[in-house]
Amino acid sequence: MQTKTDRLSLTALLFSLLFSGLCPAQDGADNRYAIIKDKVDYQVDSKRVGMAREGTVVKVDTVSGDWLWVGSKQAYLAKQDAVPFAEAVANYSKKIESQKTPANYFLRAKLYRSAGEYDKGIADTNAALAVKPGDLELLIYRGMLQIDARDFDAAIASFNQAFAQIEATKKESVLADFHLSKDAALMVNSRVIVLNNRGWASSEKQQYDAAIADFNRAALLDPSYARVILNRAITWERKGENDKAITDYNEVIRLVPDFAKAYNNRGRIRFAKGEFDKAIADYSEAIRLDSTFSLAYSNRRIAWESKGDWESLSRELIGQLKSKSPTVDAINAMAWLQATCPDEKYRNGKQAVELAKRACELTQWKTPGMLDTLAACFAEAGDFDQAISTQTKAMEMVAEVQKGDYQSRLDIYKQKKPFRTAKK
Repeated sequence: MQTKTDRLSLTALLFSLLFSGLCPAQDGADNRYAIIKDKVDYQVDSKRVGMAREGTVVKVDTVSGDWLWVGSKQAYLAKQDAVPFAEAVANYSKKIESQKTPANYFLRAKLYRSAGEYDKGIADTNAALAVKPGDLELLIYRGMLQIDARDFDAAIASFNQAFAQIEATKKESVLADFHLSKDAALMVNSRVIVLNNRGWASSEKQQYDAAIADFNRAALLDPSYARVILNRAITWERKGENDKAITDYNEVIRLVPDFAKAYNNRGRIRFAKGEFDKAIADYSEAIRLDSTFSLAYSNRRIAWESKGDWESLSRELIGQLKSKSPTVDAINAMAWLQATCPDEKYRNGKQAVELAKRACELTQWKTPGMLDTLAACFAEAGDFDQAISTQTKAMEMVAEVQKGDYQSRLDIYKQKKPFRTAKK
């Protein structure tokens, strides 16, 4: 139960949020930085909390002296270990001007991939392949970039070409991959990697049977390669065969006990089956293993809401708002709770409106889900004209599949009633 002290503390938190240094990203501003050294540390209070690889591109929220604050990691990077993204590209481009080697093209392609500029990465792998035709690692990397660009047919063609190259050499080779939960390199048979990646392209293309056939072959060749078991689990889930998916997630957890994503994904299936306590346990373990796993936090909040455990939900959100850099999702979730909770002890329309406005500011008033929350907050505060206006704007922005839910809330506001979350 929320006490008077909790409510006073939340009021103070709200005040600090409204006047803190949290600022929305500016249009046109490029706050991307590229890591220029390998295995650099993410730090909090001089303690290592994670590691970044060379070429990784991160969004830097604030620069404080010699430190870069990366909000997505809730940690700092040393300024000496990273440069602005445009500078990193310029440095690689200068190297390519003097030495058009496959290695230099490959390094710039990795940088583009980390930044989400997949077409440029594909162009660089093509340039590298023009210098070194048939290079297995380049063919596989081009296929991975083509998956990222959602050109699945092209990706499958690249992996087929890689297979042909493996057959032509008449010898087995190994390539480096990375452990699912650690930064140590794994040496994996190239045939297994190609099968896994081609299977993933087929899964993304919704050709699930073809995908599972490739994953099965890869798993037979290397039963210890957890990545292929993970991808097969995701594909079983996509196909609606949840029991098989859970079996595979169990195996991933056996192989890699500290891999947070496997717990989160298994929790997602348990939630869908209505097993809320088991789902919450899985999400909690994912968070214990990775305290920056924002999706696991979000999923656990949804599970608590579905279970009607408002006290746990409220306690967590207050804790997140007390953190150095609370996420927009946490701010929005607290506003939603204060506006829509069926237990009046947790509602506060005035505070909810201010929190929701802050979330909208931080997302530049461009995210329909944030506007949907703000509308609910206005309704709880009794301002139904603003609720109707805001919900109407949200409906103009939201995807077609969600319009029904948004419309149902709009209809409630037109009846001059607030929306209430229902236990599932």
